[in-house]
Amino acid sequence: YSQAIPYFSEVLRRQPQVLKARLYRGLCYVGLDKKGEARADFETAKQSEPILLQYMYPKLSLVLYLESARL
Repeated sequence: YSQAIPYFSEVLRRQPQVLKARLYRGLCYVGLDKKGEARADFETAKQSEPILLQYMYPKLSLVLYLESARL
């Protein structure tokens, strides 16, 4: 995960509208237990594509919830 984040960040620096890069970077942050950064990416993605993400966001929220429940 940590190796992928810089690549997604570079894509977003050049083309901030690339939704997949933001979502995948958010998932990488979840994998690294960086829930604040993950949530920020998911929220930004939700704001930029609300119609598409109305179906995906509940699943992304569930990912964050399940990760926070880990012991």
